[in-house]
Amino acid sequence: MGELNESDLKKPVVNVQDFGVLADGKTDCTAKLNECLQWTKAQGYSHVWLPSGTYVIDAVYRGDRFFPFRGAGIRVPSHMTIEMAPDAVIKVKPNNSWGYAAFYIGKVQHVTIRGGRIEGDRHEHVYNLLPPERKTHEWGFGICIEGASNVEVNRVQIKNCTGDGIIVSPHGLLSQAESYSPASSIHISGCHITDSRRNNISITGCDGVIVEDCLLERAGVNGVEPRMGIDIEGYGENAVNMEEPLNIQIRNNIVRGGAASSIYNFNGYGVIIEGNHTDSSISYGFATETIIANNLIRAVGGGVTKAGITSLGVSLDQSENNVIIIGNMIEGFEKGIDVRGDSVHITGNKISLFEDAALSVYMANRILIEGNHIESGTNTGQRSAALRIYQSDSVVFSNNTIYSVIDGAMVRGTNILIQHNQFKDFSRGIWVQDGEAGINGNHFIQEGHPELASSYTISVTGNAKAFIWHNRFKHYQNYAVYSSTTGPLEIKDNSFEESSLYVVMYIKNGSPQIGDNRFYLNRSFGQPTAIFIDQAASARVLRNNIINLSPQKAIAVRTISSTHSVIAHNMLERSQLVTHTTDRLIGNIEIDTP
Repeated sequence: MGELNESDLKKPVVNVQDFGVLADGKTDCTAKLNECLQWTKAQGYSHVWLPSGTYVIDAVYRGDRFFPFRGAGIRVPSHMTIEMAPDAVIKVKPNNSWGYAAFYIGKVQHVTIRGGRIEGDRHEHVYNLLPPERKTHEWGFGICIEGASNVEVNRVQIKNCTGDGIIVSPHGLLSQAESYSPASSIHISGCHITDSRRNNISITGCDGVIVEDCLLERAGVNGVEPRMGIDIEGYGENAVNMEEPLNIQIRNNIVRGGAASSIYNFNGYGVIIEGNHTDSSISYGFATETIIANNLIRAVGGGVTKAGITSLGVSLDQSENNVIIIGNMIEGFEKGIDVRGDSVHITGNKISLFEDAALSVYMANRILIEGNHIESGTNTGQRSAALRIYQSDSVVFSNNTIYSVIDGAMVRGTNILIQHNQFKDFSRGIWVQDGEAGINGNHFIQEGHPELASSYTISVTGNAKAFIWHNRFKHYQNYAVYSSTTGPLEIKDNSFEESSLYVVMYIKNGSPQIGDNRFYLNRSFGQPTAIFIDQAASARVLRNNIINLSPQKAIAVRTISSTHSVIAHNMLERSQLVTHTTDRLIGNIEIDTP
Protein backbone atom coordinates (compact mmCIF):
# COMPACT_ATOMS: atom_id res chain seq x y z
CA MET A 1 0.00 0.00 0.00
CA GLY A 2 1.29 3.40 -0.98
CA GLU A 3 4.68 2.13 -2.23
CA LEU A 4 6.31 3.52 -5.34
CA ASN A 5 6.42 1.27 -8.39
CA GLU A 6 9.26 1.22 -10.94
CA SER A 7 7.81 4.00 -13.06
CA ASP A 8 7.39 6.22 -9.99
CA LEU A 9 11.06 5.83 -9.13
CA LYS A 10 11.96 7.45 -12.45
CA LYS A 11 9.91 10.55 -11.64
CA PRO A 12 11.39 13.55 -9.83
CA VAL A 13 10.86 14.20 -6.14
CA VAL A 14 9.38 17.64 -5.59
CA ASN A 15 10.97 19.63 -2.75
CA VAL A 16 8.26 21.87 -1.31
CA GLN A 17 10.79 24.57 -0.42
CA ASP A 18 11.76 24.79 -4.07
CA PHE A 19 8.10 25.54 -4.66
CA GLY A 20 8.26 28.56 -2.37
CA VAL A 21 6.98 26.97 0.86
CA LEU A 22 8.52 28.65 3.92
CA ALA A 23 9.21 26.44 6.95
CA ASP A 24 10.11 29.27 9.29
CA GLY A 25 7.60 28.52 12.05
CA LYS A 26 5.79 31.80 11.39
CA THR A 27 4.45 31.85 7.86
CA ASP A 28 1.15 30.11 7.13
CA CYS A 29 2.15 27.77 4.34
CA THR A 30 -1.11 25.83 3.94
CA ALA A 31 -2.05 27.29 0.56
CA LYS A 32 1.48 26.89 -0.86
CA LEU A 33 1.68 23.25 0.25
CA ASN A 34 -1.66 22.43 -1.34
CA GLU A 35 -0.66 24.23 -4.54
CA CYS A 36 2.54 22.17 -4.56
CA LEU A 37 0.62 18.90 -4.17
CA GLN A 38 -1.83 19.80 -6.93
CA TRP A 39 0.98 20.86 -9.28
CA THR A 40 2.88 17.64 -8.54
CA LYS A 41 -0.17 15.55 -9.38
CA ALA A 42 -0.90 17.57 -12.52
CA GLN A 43 2.64 16.92 -13.77
CA GLY A 44 2.13 13.19 -13.27
CA TYR A 45 4.58 13.10 -10.37
CA SER A 46 3.86 11.33 -7.11
CA HIS A 47 6.57 12.10 -4.54
CA VAL A 48 6.86 15.25 -2.39
CA TRP A 49 9.62 15.98 0.11
CA LEU A 50 9.37 18.25 3.16
CA PRO A 51 12.86 19.06 4.50
CA SER A 52 13.65 20.21 8.03
CA GLY A 53 11.73 23.15 9.42
CA THR A 54 8.42 24.11 11.00
CA TYR A 55 5.46 24.38 8.62
CA VAL A 56 2.57 26.39 10.09
CA ILE A 57 -0.77 25.01 8.90
CA ASP A 58 -4.25 26.47 9.02
CA ALA A 59 -6.02 23.18 9.76
CA VAL A 60 -9.61 24.50 9.72
CA TYR A 61 -11.91 24.35 6.70
CA ARG A 62 -14.31 27.27 6.96
CA GLY A 63 -16.52 26.46 3.99
CA ASP A 64 -18.72 24.00 5.91
CA ARG A 65 -19.62 24.77 9.53
CA PHE A 66 -20.79 21.15 10.04
CA PHE A 67 -17.46 19.59 8.98
CA PRO A 68 -14.55 21.96 9.65
CA PHE A 69 -12.08 19.05 9.38
CA ARG A 70 -13.30 17.82 5.98
CA GLY A 71 -11.09 19.18 3.23
CA ALA A 72 -9.00 21.04 5.82
CA GLY A 73 -5.27 21.54 6.27
CA ILE A 74 -2.98 19.71 3.86
CA ARG A 75 -5.29 18.03 1.32
CA VAL A 76 -3.57 14.97 -0.05
CA PRO A 77 -4.56 13.84 -3.56
CA SER A 78 -4.54 10.27 -4.86
CA HIS A 79 -1.33 8.49 -5.85
CA MET A 80 0.82 10.71 -3.68
CA THR A 81 3.72 10.04 -1.30
CA ILE A 82 4.62 12.77 1.16
CA GLU A 83 7.92 12.17 2.89
CA MET A 84 9.12 14.42 5.69
CA ALA A 85 12.51 14.83 7.34
CA PRO A 86 12.58 13.57 10.96
CA ASP A 87 12.65 17.17 12.21
CA ALA A 88 10.10 18.53 9.77
CA VAL A 89 7.22 19.79 11.93
CA ILE A 90 3.65 20.36 10.77
CA LYS A 91 2.42 22.89 13.32
CA VAL A 92 -1.33 23.51 13.63
CA LYS A 93 -2.01 27.22 13.90
CA PRO A 94 -3.89 27.91 17.15
CA ASN A 95 -7.61 28.27 16.49
CA ASN A 96 -11.03 28.15 18.14
CA SER A 97 -12.69 25.59 15.87
CA TRP A 98 -14.34 22.48 17.36
CA GLY A 99 -12.74 20.46 14.57
CA TYR A 100 -9.74 20.50 12.25
CA ALA A 101 -7.29 18.28 10.38
CA ALA A 102 -3.60 18.91 9.80
CA PHE A 103 -3.66 16.32 6.98
CA TYR A 104 -6.92 15.44 5.26
CA ILE A 105 -7.00 12.23 3.20
CA GLY A 106 -10.57 12.03 1.94
CA LYS A 107 -12.02 9.72 -0.75
CA VAL A 108 -8.63 9.26 -2.41
CA GLN A 109 -6.45 6.24 -2.96
CA HIS A 110 -2.82 5.15 -2.84
CA VAL A 111 -1.44 7.73 -0.43
CA THR A 112 1.65 7.50 1.78
CA ILE A 113 2.72 9.87 4.56
CA ARG A 114 6.09 9.02 6.00
CA GLY A 115 8.26 10.63 8.69
CA GLY A 116 8.09 14.06 10.28
CA ARG A 117 6.09 15.43 13.17
CA ILE A 118 2.60 16.84 13.58
CA GLU A 119 1.90 19.16 16.50
CA GLY A 120 -1.67 20.08 17.43
CA ASP A 121 -2.72 23.23 19.21
CA ARG A 122 -4.13 21.57 22.33
CA HIS A 123 -2.47 23.95 24.78
CA GLU A 124 -3.03 27.11 22.70
CA HIS A 125 -6.53 26.23 21.53
CA VAL A 126 -9.51 28.46 22.36
CA TYR A 127 -12.29 26.19 23.59
CA ASN A 128 -15.46 28.09 22.72
CA LEU A 129 -18.68 26.73 24.22
CA LEU A 130 -20.60 27.31 20.99
CA PRO A 131 -22.19 25.53 19.30
CA PRO A 132 -23.35 23.62 22.44
CA GLU A 133 -23.35 20.22 20.71
CA ARG A 134 -19.70 20.70 19.78
CA LYS A 135 -18.41 22.35 22.93
CA THR A 136 -16.05 19.45 23.70
CA HIS A 137 -13.85 20.35 20.70
CA GLU A 138 -12.94 16.66 20.28
CA TRP A 139 -12.68 16.66 16.49
CA GLY A 140 -9.25 18.17 16.03
CA PHE A 141 -7.16 15.57 14.15
CA GLY A 142 -3.54 15.20 13.23
CA ILE A 143 -4.43 12.98 10.26
CA CYS A 144 -8.01 12.47 9.10
CA ILE A 145 -8.49 9.49 6.77
CA GLU A 146 -12.07 9.59 5.51
CA GLY A 147 -13.40 7.11 2.96
CA ALA A 148 -9.93 6.66 1.46
CA SER A 149 -8.23 3.44 0.34
CA ASN A 150 -4.70 2.10 0.21
CA VAL A 151 -3.26 4.60 2.66
CA GLU A 152 0.02 4.16 4.54
CA VAL A 153 1.08 6.29 7.50
CA ASN A 154 4.60 5.38 8.55
CA ARG A 155 7.00 6.71 11.22
CA VAL A 156 5.01 9.88 11.86
CA GLN A 157 5.12 11.55 15.28
CA ILE A 158 1.88 13.23 16.37
CA LYS A 159 1.15 15.06 19.60
CA ASN A 160 -1.24 17.47 21.31
CA CYS A 161 -4.27 17.23 19.05
CA THR A 162 -7.55 18.49 20.52
CA GLY A 163 -9.21 15.29 19.31
CA ASP A 164 -7.51 12.20 17.86
CA GLY A 165 -3.98 11.82 16.61
CA ILE A 166 -5.28 9.75 13.68
CA ILE A 167 -8.88 9.01 12.79
CA VAL A 168 -9.87 6.38 10.22
CA SER A 169 -13.50 6.82 9.19
CA PRO A 170 -15.91 6.35 6.29
CA HIS A 171 -17.40 8.99 4.09
CA GLY A 172 -21.15 8.90 4.56
CA LEU A 173 -23.34 6.50 6.53
CA LEU A 174 -24.70 3.03 5.83
CA SER A 175 -28.23 4.46 5.99
CA GLN A 176 -27.39 5.99 2.59
CA ALA A 177 -25.60 2.94 1.25
CA GLU A 178 -25.10 4.37 -2.23
CA SER A 179 -22.92 7.16 -0.80
CA TYR A 180 -21.21 5.12 1.96
CA SER A 181 -17.49 4.75 1.39
CA PRO A 182 -15.54 2.97 4.16
CA ALA A 183 -11.86 3.55 4.64
CA SER A 184 -10.10 0.45 3.29
CA SER A 185 -6.61 -1.02 3.20
CA ILE A 186 -5.19 1.41 5.75
CA HIS A 187 -1.74 0.69 7.24
CA ILE A 188 -0.46 2.70 10.23
CA SER A 189 3.01 1.63 11.34
CA GLY A 190 5.94 2.83 13.41
CA CYS A 191 4.18 5.98 14.58
CA HIS A 192 4.63 7.72 17.92
CA ILE A 193 1.40 9.40 18.99
CA THR A 194 1.16 11.16 22.34
CA ASP A 195 -1.09 13.40 24.41
CA SER A 196 -4.12 13.38 22.16
CA ARG A 197 -6.94 15.00 24.05
CA ARG A 198 -9.40 12.27 22.97
CA ASN A 199 -7.99 9.04 21.46
CA ASN A 200 -4.55 8.54 20.02
CA ILE A 201 -6.10 6.48 17.18
CA SER A 202 -9.82 6.17 16.35
CA ILE A 203 -11.13 3.61 13.86
CA THR A 204 -14.78 3.79 12.79
CA GLY A 205 -16.26 2.64 9.45
CA CYS A 206 -13.62 0.69 7.58
CA ASP A 207 -12.76 -2.55 5.82
CA GLY A 208 -9.16 -3.51 6.42
CA VAL A 209 -6.95 -1.56 8.85
CA ILE A 210 -3.56 -2.55 10.29
CA VAL A 211 -1.98 -0.68 13.19
CA GLU A 212 1.42 -2.06 14.12
CA ASP A 213 4.73 -1.22 15.79
CA CYS A 214 3.44 2.09 17.15
CA LEU A 215 4.14 3.80 20.48
CA LEU A 216 0.96 5.37 21.84
CA GLU A 217 1.21 7.36 25.06
CA ARG A 218 -0.98 9.40 27.42
CA ALA A 219 -4.19 9.31 25.40
CA GLY A 220 -6.98 11.39 26.89
CA VAL A 221 -5.15 12.50 30.01
CA ASN A 222 -7.10 15.54 31.26
CA GLY A 223 -9.08 15.23 28.06
CA VAL A 224 -12.48 14.15 26.72
CA GLU A 225 -14.05 10.73 26.45
CA PRO A 226 -13.54 8.02 25.43
CA ARG A 227 -9.79 8.69 25.96
CA MET A 228 -8.46 5.40 24.52
CA GLY A 229 -5.09 4.51 23.11
CA ILE A 230 -6.88 2.86 20.18
CA ASP A 231 -10.68 3.04 19.93
CA ILE A 232 -12.51 0.82 17.43
CA GLU A 233 -16.05 2.14 17.45
CA GLY A 234 -18.61 2.39 14.70
CA TYR A 235 -21.61 4.66 15.02
CA GLY A 236 -25.11 3.15 15.29
CA GLU A 237 -28.67 4.04 16.20
CA ASN A 238 -31.40 1.75 17.59
CA ALA A 239 -29.47 -1.47 16.84
CA VAL A 240 -28.83 -0.28 13.27
CA ASN A 241 -25.21 0.18 12.21
CA MET A 242 -24.44 3.46 10.50
CA GLU A 243 -20.71 2.66 10.35
CA GLU A 244 -19.05 -0.77 10.53
CA PRO A 245 -15.43 -1.31 11.60
CA LEU A 246 -14.42 -4.48 9.70
CA ASN A 247 -11.26 -6.58 9.46
CA ILE A 248 -8.79 -4.82 11.73
CA GLN A 249 -5.40 -5.94 13.05
CA ILE A 250 -3.79 -4.25 16.05
CA ARG A 251 -0.37 -5.81 16.62
CA ASN A 252 2.98 -5.26 18.29
CA ASN A 253 2.20 -1.81 19.66
CA ILE A 254 3.18 -0.28 22.99
CA VAL A 255 0.26 1.56 24.59
CA ARG A 256 0.80 3.22 27.95
CA GLY A 257 -0.05 6.04 30.29
CA GLY A 258 -3.55 6.68 28.95
CA ALA A 259 -6.64 7.78 30.85
CA ALA A 260 -8.80 4.76 29.90
CA SER A 261 -8.42 1.52 27.95
CA SER A 262 -5.32 0.92 25.91
CA ILE A 263 -7.13 -0.87 23.08
CA TYR A 264 -10.93 -0.82 22.94
CA ASN A 265 -12.89 -2.79 20.39
CA PHE A 266 -16.34 -1.45 21.12
CA ASN A 267 -18.18 -3.01 18.19
CA GLY A 268 -15.75 -4.08 15.50
CA TYR A 269 -16.07 -7.23 13.39
CA GLY A 270 -13.16 -9.50 12.54
CA VAL A 271 -10.62 -7.84 14.85
CA ILE A 272 -7.25 -9.34 15.86
CA ILE A 273 -5.39 -7.74 18.78
CA GLU A 274 -2.04 -9.48 19.24
CA GLY A 275 1.45 -8.99 20.58
CA ASN A 276 0.85 -5.60 22.18
CA HIS A 277 2.33 -4.26 25.44
CA THR A 278 -0.17 -2.25 27.47
CA ASP A 279 -0.54 -0.91 31.00
CA SER A 280 -4.34 -0.75 30.95
CA SER A 281 -7.16 -2.82 29.55
CA ILE A 282 -7.86 -4.40 26.20
CA SER A 283 -11.59 -4.78 25.55
CA TYR A 284 -13.86 -6.68 23.18
CA GLY A 285 -16.84 -4.52 24.22
CA PHE A 286 -19.90 -5.51 22.16
CA ALA A 287 -17.68 -6.76 19.36
CA THR A 288 -18.09 -9.86 17.20
CA GLU A 289 -15.32 -12.18 15.97
CA THR A 290 -12.40 -10.89 17.98
CA ILE A 291 -9.09 -12.57 18.82
CA ILE A 292 -7.03 -11.18 21.71
CA ALA A 293 -3.73 -13.06 21.65
CA ASN A 294 -0.25 -12.98 23.14
CA ASN A 295 -0.46 -9.51 24.66
CA LEU A 296 1.49 -8.39 27.73
CA ILE A 297 -0.99 -6.45 29.88
CA ARG A 298 0.63 -5.13 33.05
CA ALA A 299 -0.85 -2.52 35.38
CA VAL A 300 2.29 -0.51 36.01
CA GLY A 301 3.33 3.07 35.50
CA GLY A 302 -0.02 4.70 36.24
CA GLY A 303 -2.26 2.59 34.04
CA VAL A 304 -5.98 2.08 34.66
CA THR A 305 -6.21 -1.00 36.86
CA LYS A 306 -9.86 -2.12 36.87
CA ALA A 307 -9.39 -5.12 34.55
CA GLY A 308 -6.80 -6.47 32.15
CA ILE A 309 -9.30 -7.60 29.51
CA THR A 310 -12.85 -6.21 29.63
CA SER A 311 -16.13 -6.65 27.80
CA LEU A 312 -19.72 -5.40 27.66
CA GLY A 313 -21.87 -8.15 26.11
CA VAL A 314 -23.56 -9.03 22.83
CA SER A 315 -24.46 -6.31 20.36
CA LEU A 316 -28.21 -5.84 19.82
CA ASP A 317 -27.90 -6.86 16.18
CA GLN A 318 -25.89 -10.04 16.88
CA SER A 319 -26.52 -13.37 18.63
CA GLU A 320 -22.99 -13.94 19.97
CA ASN A 321 -19.56 -12.39 20.43
CA ASN A 322 -17.47 -15.31 19.11
CA VAL A 323 -14.28 -14.28 20.90
CA ILE A 324 -10.98 -16.07 21.54
CA ILE A 325 -8.65 -14.84 24.31
CA ILE A 326 -5.40 -16.80 24.16
CA GLY A 327 -1.83 -16.65 25.40
CA ASN A 328 -1.97 -13.30 27.19
CA MET A 329 0.01 -12.36 30.32
CA ILE A 330 -2.14 -10.23 32.64
CA GLU A 331 -0.65 -8.84 35.83
CA GLY A 332 -1.60 -6.43 38.59
CA PHE A 333 -5.28 -5.64 37.91
CA GLU A 334 -8.34 -5.70 40.11
CA LYS A 335 -9.74 -8.31 37.70
CA GLY A 336 -7.73 -10.25 35.20
CA ILE A 337 -10.46 -10.90 32.60
CA ASP A 338 -14.02 -9.55 32.88
CA VAL A 339 -16.04 -11.97 30.74
CA ARG A 340 -19.45 -11.03 29.37
CA GLY A 341 -21.52 -11.92 26.36
CA ASP A 342 -21.90 -15.19 24.46
CA SER A 343 -19.48 -17.73 22.98
CA VAL A 344 -16.09 -16.80 24.44
CA HIS A 345 -13.09 -19.16 24.58
CA ILE A 346 -10.34 -18.26 27.07
CA THR A 347 -7.24 -20.43 26.96
CA GLY A 348 -3.54 -20.46 27.77
CA ASN A 349 -3.41 -17.14 29.62
CA LYS A 350 -1.36 -16.35 32.73
CA ILE A 351 -3.14 -14.13 35.27
CA SER A 352 -1.39 -13.00 38.44
CA LEU A 353 -1.36 -10.36 41.18
CA PHE A 354 -5.08 -9.66 40.94
CA GLU A 355 -7.18 -8.09 43.71
CA ASP A 356 -10.75 -9.27 43.14
CA ALA A 357 -10.89 -12.08 40.56
CA ALA A 358 -8.64 -13.57 37.95
CA LEU A 359 -11.75 -14.33 35.88
CA SER A 360 -15.10 -12.65 36.48
CA VAL A 361 -17.95 -14.13 34.40
CA TYR A 362 -21.09 -11.97 34.47
CA MET A 363 -24.30 -12.33 32.47
CA ALA A 364 -22.47 -14.62 30.07
CA ASN A 365 -23.37 -17.74 28.13
CA ARG A 366 -21.36 -20.52 26.47
CA ILE A 367 -18.01 -19.68 28.01
CA LEU A 368 -15.05 -22.08 27.86
CA ILE A 369 -12.13 -21.31 30.19
CA GLU A 370 -9.34 -23.86 29.88
CA GLY A 371 -5.62 -24.30 30.35
CA ASN A 372 -4.96 -21.01 32.13
CA HIS A 373 -2.41 -20.42 34.89
CA ILE A 374 -3.73 -18.33 37.79
CA GLU A 375 -1.66 -17.29 40.79
CA SER A 376 -1.11 -14.73 43.53
CA GLY A 377 -4.54 -13.37 44.33
CA THR A 378 -3.85 -12.46 47.94
CA ASN A 379 -6.13 -9.55 48.87
CA THR A 380 -7.74 -10.77 52.09
CA GLY A 381 -10.21 -7.88 52.23
CA GLN A 382 -11.67 -8.56 48.78
CA ARG A 383 -11.04 -12.32 49.09
CA SER A 384 -9.25 -12.64 45.77
CA ALA A 385 -10.81 -15.48 43.76
CA ALA A 386 -9.56 -17.38 40.76
CA LEU A 387 -13.10 -17.49 39.34
CA ARG A 388 -16.34 -15.63 40.03
CA ILE A 389 -19.49 -16.57 38.11
CA TYR A 390 -22.65 -14.46 38.36
CA GLN A 391 -25.96 -14.81 36.48
CA SER A 392 -24.37 -16.90 33.78
CA ASP A 393 -25.17 -20.14 31.95
CA SER A 394 -23.12 -22.89 30.34
CA VAL A 395 -19.67 -22.06 31.69
CA VAL A 396 -16.87 -24.67 31.59
CA PHE A 397 -13.76 -24.10 33.73
CA SER A 398 -11.34 -26.87 32.81
CA ASN A 399 -7.67 -27.89 33.13
CA ASN A 400 -6.56 -24.69 34.82
CA THR A 401 -3.89 -24.39 37.51
CA ILE A 402 -4.64 -22.16 40.49
CA TYR A 403 -1.97 -21.30 43.06
CA SER A 404 -1.98 -19.04 46.10
CA VAL A 405 -5.44 -17.45 46.08
CA ILE A 406 -7.92 -16.67 48.85
CA ASP A 407 -10.90 -18.32 47.14
CA GLY A 408 -10.87 -20.85 44.34
CA ALA A 409 -14.27 -20.25 42.72
CA MET A 410 -17.58 -18.55 43.60
CA VAL A 411 -20.52 -19.82 41.55
CA ARG A 412 -23.94 -18.31 40.89
CA GLY A 413 -25.06 -19.71 37.58
CA THR A 414 -26.61 -22.64 35.75
CA ASN A 415 -25.00 -25.47 33.82
CA ILE A 416 -21.60 -24.72 35.32
CA LEU A 417 -18.86 -27.35 34.99
CA ILE A 418 -15.62 -27.07 36.97
CA GLN A 419 -13.41 -29.97 35.97
CA HIS A 420 -9.83 -31.26 35.94
CA ASN A 421 -8.31 -28.21 37.61
CA GLN A 422 -5.61 -28.07 40.26
CA PHE A 423 -6.26 -25.76 43.22
CA LYS A 424 -3.31 -25.30 45.58
CA ASP A 425 -2.71 -22.97 48.55
CA PHE A 426 -6.11 -21.42 49.17
CA SER A 427 -8.33 -20.49 52.11
CA ARG A 428 -11.68 -21.47 50.60
CA GLY A 429 -12.08 -23.70 47.56
CA ILE A 430 -15.31 -23.74 45.52
CA TRP A 431 -18.50 -22.18 46.84
CA VAL A 432 -21.69 -22.92 44.90
CA GLN A 433 -24.02 -20.21 46.19
CA ASP A 434 -26.85 -20.45 43.69
CA GLY A 435 -27.78 -22.29 40.51
CA GLU A 436 -26.22 -25.55 39.42
CA ALA A 437 -22.64 -26.81 39.17
CA GLY A 438 -20.79 -30.00 38.34
CA ILE A 439 -17.43 -30.30 40.13
CA ASN A 440 -15.52 -33.11 38.53
CA GLY A 441 -11.99 -34.50 38.57
CA ASN A 442 -10.31 -31.61 40.36
CA HIS A 443 -7.24 -31.84 42.59
CA PHE A 444 -7.48 -29.80 45.79
CA ILE A 445 -4.37 -29.18 47.91
CA GLN A 446 -5.58 -26.67 50.47
CA GLU A 447 -2.60 -26.07 52.78
CA GLY A 448 -4.28 -22.91 54.09
CA HIS A 449 -3.41 -19.23 54.02
CA PRO A 450 -1.02 -17.54 56.47
CA GLU A 451 -3.42 -14.66 57.26
CA LEU A 452 -6.83 -16.37 57.15
CA ALA A 453 -8.45 -19.34 58.83
CA SER A 454 -9.06 -22.16 56.42
CA SER A 455 -12.61 -22.52 55.19
CA TYR A 456 -14.31 -25.36 53.33
CA THR A 457 -12.85 -26.95 50.23
CA ILE A 458 -16.27 -27.26 48.58
CA SER A 459 -19.38 -25.46 49.88
CA VAL A 460 -22.93 -25.71 48.56
CA THR A 461 -25.55 -23.38 50.06
CA GLY A 462 -29.00 -21.90 49.50
CA ASN A 463 -30.97 -24.11 47.15
CA ALA A 464 -28.11 -24.73 44.73
CA LYS A 465 -27.67 -28.01 42.91
CA ALA A 466 -24.25 -29.62 42.95
CA PHE A 467 -22.75 -32.79 41.53
CA ILE A 468 -19.34 -33.51 43.06
CA TRP A 469 -17.55 -36.37 41.30
CA HIS A 470 -14.06 -37.86 41.03
CA ASN A 471 -12.19 -35.16 42.98
CA ARG A 472 -9.07 -35.58 45.11
CA PHE A 473 -8.90 -33.74 48.43
CA LYS A 474 -5.52 -33.31 50.11
CA HIS A 475 -4.30 -31.30 53.12
CA TYR A 476 -7.75 -29.86 53.76
CA GLN A 477 -7.99 -28.07 57.10
CA ASN A 478 -11.74 -27.65 57.48
CA TYR A 479 -14.67 -29.57 56.07
CA ALA A 480 -13.67 -31.01 52.72
CA VAL A 481 -17.33 -30.76 51.70
CA TYR A 482 -19.89 -28.56 53.46
CA SER A 483 -23.47 -28.31 52.28
CA SER A 484 -26.61 -26.67 53.61
CA THR A 485 -28.48 -26.67 50.31
CA THR A 486 -32.06 -27.82 50.04
CA GLY A 487 -31.47 -28.68 46.39
CA PRO A 488 -30.16 -31.89 44.83
CA LEU A 489 -26.69 -32.91 45.98
CA GLU A 490 -24.66 -35.84 44.68
CA ILE A 491 -21.18 -36.68 46.00
CA LYS A 492 -19.64 -39.62 44.19
CA ASP A 493 -16.27 -41.35 43.71
CA ASN A 494 -14.11 -38.78 45.48
CA SER A 495 -10.90 -39.44 47.42
CA PHE A 496 -10.43 -37.75 50.79
CA GLU A 497 -6.79 -38.28 51.74
CA GLU A 498 -5.44 -38.50 55.27
CA SER A 499 -7.17 -36.02 57.53
CA SER A 500 -6.78 -35.19 61.20
CA LEU A 501 -10.14 -33.38 61.34
CA TYR A 502 -13.05 -34.28 63.56
CA VAL A 503 -15.41 -34.21 60.55
CA VAL A 504 -14.47 -34.61 56.90
CA MET A 505 -17.87 -34.05 55.28
CA TYR A 506 -20.76 -32.13 56.88
CA ILE A 507 -24.08 -32.23 55.02
CA LYS A 508 -27.13 -30.40 56.32
CA ASN A 509 -30.67 -30.35 54.84
CA GLY A 510 -31.95 -31.86 51.63
CA SER A 511 -31.73 -35.48 50.50
CA PRO A 512 -28.06 -35.97 49.62
CA GLN A 513 -26.75 -38.89 47.57
CA ILE A 514 -23.27 -39.95 48.74
CA GLY A 515 -21.59 -42.94 47.14
CA ASP A 516 -18.38 -44.70 46.13
CA ASN A 517 -16.12 -42.29 48.01
CA ARG A 518 -12.89 -43.13 49.86
CA PHE A 519 -12.08 -41.59 53.23
CA TYR A 520 -8.72 -41.88 55.00
CA LEU A 521 -8.96 -40.79 58.65
CA ASN A 522 -5.92 -40.22 60.85
CA ARG A 523 -6.65 -38.17 63.95
CA SER A 524 -4.16 -38.50 66.82
CA PHE A 525 -6.80 -38.03 69.55
CA GLY A 526 -10.57 -38.06 69.77
CA GLN A 527 -13.07 -39.79 67.49
CA PRO A 528 -13.13 -38.57 63.86
CA THR A 529 -16.21 -38.70 61.65
CA ALA A 530 -16.14 -39.26 57.88
CA ILE A 531 -19.73 -38.33 56.94
CA PHE A 532 -22.03 -36.25 59.16
CA ILE A 533 -25.56 -35.86 57.78
CA ASP A 534 -27.62 -33.40 59.81
CA GLN A 535 -31.34 -32.49 59.52
CA ALA A 536 -31.68 -34.29 56.19
CA ALA A 537 -34.36 -36.67 54.99
CA SER A 538 -34.01 -39.76 52.80
CA ALA A 539 -30.26 -39.49 52.32
CA ARG A 540 -28.52 -42.28 50.40
CA VAL A 541 -25.06 -43.35 51.59
CA LEU A 542 -23.86 -46.20 49.37
CA ARG A 543 -20.65 -48.14 48.75
CA ASN A 544 -18.26 -45.77 50.50
CA ASN A 545 -14.94 -47.02 51.86
CA ILE A 546 -13.83 -45.57 55.21
CA ILE A 547 -10.27 -46.39 56.24
CA ASN A 548 -9.46 -45.30 59.79
CA LEU A 549 -5.80 -44.99 60.79
CA SER A 550 -6.56 -43.16 64.04
CA PRO A 551 -5.88 -44.72 67.45
CA GLN A 552 -9.57 -44.50 68.33
CA LYS A 553 -12.42 -46.11 66.44
CA ALA A 554 -14.05 -43.61 64.06
CA ILE A 555 -17.62 -42.79 63.10
CA ALA A 556 -18.01 -43.66 59.45
CA VAL A 557 -21.51 -42.23 58.97
CA ARG A 558 -23.48 -40.15 61.47
CA THR A 559 -27.19 -39.69 60.66
CA ILE A 560 -28.68 -39.61 64.14
CA SER A 561 -30.07 -36.09 63.60
CA SER A 562 -31.58 -36.99 60.21
CA THR A 563 -34.39 -39.36 59.18
CA HIS A 564 -35.07 -42.17 56.73
CA SER A 565 -31.51 -42.49 55.43
CA VAL A 566 -30.47 -45.56 53.48
CA ILE A 567 -26.93 -46.67 54.40
CA ALA A 568 -25.88 -49.61 52.28
CA HIS A 569 -22.84 -51.65 51.21
CA ASN A 570 -20.25 -49.41 52.83
CA MET A 571 -16.85 -50.77 53.90
CA LEU A 572 -16.13 -49.60 57.46
CA GLU A 573 -12.56 -50.22 58.61
CA ARG A 574 -12.21 -49.58 62.34
CA SER A 575 -15.27 -47.37 62.14
CA GLN A 576 -18.94 -47.58 62.99
CA LEU A 577 -22.36 -46.19 62.12
CA VAL A 578 -24.32 -43.80 64.35
CA THR A 579 -27.81 -43.81 62.88
CA HIS A 580 -31.42 -42.82 63.42
CA THR A 581 -34.14 -45.35 64.21
CA THR A 582 -35.83 -44.62 60.86
CA ASP A 583 -32.71 -45.46 58.84
CA ARG A 584 -32.32 -48.59 56.71
CA LEU A 585 -28.96 -50.38 56.99
CA ILE A 586 -28.16 -52.86 54.24
CA GLY A 587 -25.02 -54.94 53.73
CA ASN A 588 -22.49 -52.71 55.45
CA ILE A 589 -19.23 -54.43 56.39
CA GLU A 590 -17.35 -53.49 59.56
CA ILE A 591 -13.69 -54.51 59.67
CA ASP A 592 -11.80 -54.31 62.94
CA THR A 593 -8.11 -54.50 62.14
CA PRO A 594 -5.55 -55.12 64.90
